[in-house]
Amino acid sequence: MRYLNTLNTAKIFDLVVFFLISLFSIWLMWSTFHLEAGKIFLSSKLYSDFGAHLPLIRSFSFGENIPPEYPFFAGQPIRYHYLFYLVVGYIEKTGVPLDWALNSLSSVGLILLLEMVYLTTLLFFRNRGAAILAVLLVLFNGSLSFLEVLPETWNVVSIKQAFTNTITSQDFASFGPWDGKQVSAFWTWNIYTNQRHLAFSYGLVLAVLYPLFRHTITKKNALAWYQIFAIGIASLILPLLHQAGSVILLILTTGWVIWYWRRLALIYRVTYCLTLIFLLISTVFFASQGGSQHLEFQLGFLAPFPTLASLFTYWWFNLGLYFILLPVLLIRSRKHMGILVALSFSFFAAANVFLLSTDMINNHKFIHFFWLILQIAAAGWIATVWQDKKWFRPLLVVIVFFLTFSGIVDAFPVINDRPAHVENYTSSDAQKWIIDNTPPKSQFLSTTYLYNPASLAGRQLYLDYGYHAWSMGYNDRGKRELLLQFFSKDITNSEWCSLAMQEHIDYVIISPGSDDFQGSAELDGSYVQSIEPTYTSLDEYKIIIVTSICN
Repeated sequence: MRYLNTLNTAKIFDLVVFFLISLFSIWLMWSTFHLEAGKIFLSSKLYSDFGAHLPLIRSFSFGENIPPEYPFFAGQPIRYHYLFYLVVGYIEKTGVPLDWALNSLSSVGLILLLEMVYLTTLLFFRNRGAAILAVLLVLFNGSLSFLEVLPETWNVVSIKQAFTNTITSQDFASFGPWDGKQVSAFWTWNIYTNQRHLAFSYGLVLAVLYPLFRHTITKKNALAWYQIFAIGIASLILPLLHQAGSVILLILTTGWVIWYWRRLALIYRVTYCLTLIFLLISTVFFASQGGSQHLEFQLGFLAPFPTLASLFTYWWFNLGLYFILLPVLLIRSRKHMGILVALSFSFFAAANVFLLSTDMINNHKFIHFFWLILQIAAAGWIATVWQDKKWFRPLLVVIVFFLTFSGIVDAFPVINDRPAHVENYTSSDAQKWIIDNTPPKSQFLSTTYLYNPASLAGRQLYLDYGYHAWSMGYNDRGKRELLLQFFSKDITNSEWCSLAMQEHIDYVIISPGSDDFQGSAELDGSYVQSIEPTYTSLDEYKIIIVTSICN
């Protein structure tokens, strides 16, 4: 009877944890993005990334983007893992409001990740205290970013004022590399609110590996047919959901299966070998459709200088006490967790030695997952030491404080973030006209890029402002050179039309006040400016139908 009561209490506890995780995830996603009064409200810290994500979503809900192309670089297969945004787009296409479609799927992704962190920690350490701590460590990063803001925040007369400054702050303590400080911007909640597919992909990786981990640790052979089916589907879709996630799953599965091959029952050997085959097939398929591949030796990740001393200092500030705990966790972790930490360390090492995509910043995805495994291991180690060595508990409290303090400080800028807004199609005359009067597959030559009405209406832009297309690995130099011709003062009508037909331009959209853009092409005095627009919207966007001026 006592066992049954204990079992029921444990289940109730797990349900309460799941409820709290769900509550937090839903709040975080809805607090940073929603629709209201015909406008799209989003936190200011989302503004740059969502300038690319929203057009991608709308290319599926309002546009016609199968086979997928990147909305900011029309005419070539997409190189970005698009599946998450495709699903959101098709949900919106059914009539569900955009915020419900995006936030629901985003919340499910974060719930999946945090719940899998909880369950994975519980599996490895059989300690619910460790599992709770692991979730907290994942949510509150252990960097030393608080040291970078300490002088300006706490150099005040009273502790009360210092506390007030912290909880009312709208700026991260460190936002490297953009603010010139050491600690990266990628360890805060901001990474989950900006990159809505990231938590989903990490959670899916852990969910696929969980039965394999459980079998290795508990020696239970049960693997239901629906689990095998789910593992197969997950391995097929993961490269389309997140390229880095598929590489992570491929390496962890390979390493774990090889290391524990003799312990694995036949059903697990077959299932996970097939998983590896499915991952390879899906990865090759995505690559053949335009997925980006890049590998180049480049030491240092985002450290200021490519030297070992600079790298040491950089990671001391970014990992904090985890930097010191890493060898402890490799050696002192329980056997199975030590293997997982060692395998995950390969991601950290590779991200510091190789340029894995066009932009080194993108390597953060591998480091972020490595840190996630490190946080699980740290939680288990702390819980184990807490039980075994009571005299060590005061020091453990100090360690937990420094493993979470920067994350707590960095939570307030997300909570206090200033809202920004852009016009939704329901309140934008230009977007309405484009949706109602242009084919879904249309391509627009534009004079502005982020949150352009054409891209928010699901149409493709000839070219973006620079970063997005370049970071995806597109060779955009040719199109940028052609912009000078498109907006030349001396081009004739026949030359312009020939160029437009060559580049498959269907429409031109001129934003109000855009007399200079892209740093080189100028609208003022150009041939395009002299063309009488086919339509001028109430919000002063001028739209030219190419066929109206070209035979």
